[in-house]
Amino acid sequence: MADSFVSHHLRSMLGLPAKVIVLLFVCAGMVGCTHSMEVLNLEDYVVIPETGQPMDIAISPFEGDDDAMVYMRAIVEALRAHPATRTIQPNWTGLVNLVGFNPSHTITLQVTPQYKGSGNNFLITWPGSYIFACAWHGFEYEASVNTVVDITPTVDAQSMASDAGIDVPVLSRSIKTDFEMRHCDFERGFWSSSSWWVPGYGVHNIVTGLIFIQYETDATKPFHDVVDPVYSRYVANEIVKLLQQNGGDAHARGVMQASAAQYK
Repeated sequence: MADSFVSHHLRSMLGLPAKVIVLLFVCAGMVGCTHSMEVLNLEDYVVIPETGQPMDIAISPFEGDDDAMVYMRAIVEALRAHPATRTIQPNWTGLVNLVGFNPSHTITLQVTPQYKGSGNNFLITWPGSYIFACAWHGFEYEASVNTVVDITPTVDAQSMASDAGIDVPVLSRSIKTDFEMRHCDFERGFWSSSSWWVPGYGVHNIVTGLIFIQYETDATKPFHDVVDPVYSRYVANEIVKLLQQNGGDAHARGVMQASAAQYK
């Protein structure tokens, strides 16, 4: 009975053998109904890096879950590539003295990512499945990444600042980055497109759509692949500016001048 229903439904639409049509749409659901990761507002966080005296930067040991660690490692690599930095030491405890390494501050990073789905994903699933909306539009998600940067002056920096009559405070800054993304992986694409090959005119996708309102965790890895290079450079540049505004580059110049004076 179900087969005759589908046959009548499909023949009435296209006049082709039902089994051929079913096979075509199953293949479409398995292959075509995906949407590569797309971050719509990525350009909002593209920056031109600050310039200045290259600074040594010490970073305290990371704390956070696996996802937060991905962001933190990306920040470290972006700091290493920044033109206003010299040497970057992650997992810094200050217990070991490294020759030539003299940072003005110790940085502590805390990254808190939050991911959300969208009510529009219901409409993308049903009735959007009839026009394969999941493939050409993708499901809608949001990512909010809050990066808290604490900078604490080192003992050497405090001593040099004190000799110069300068107060070097402990500071904290929250760097908020919000991203809008579109994505559809194989699994969601397959079930969303099932309206074409499951009997019942795809009404079952009303339930599927309610489920797909939620964020899909499988989108996190491709999101990192796209957003991390831009996010990390943005945050690294904010860290550099924060250090420069609080004597980091002045400390680096003083260290360089003191080192040069030893060889005169």
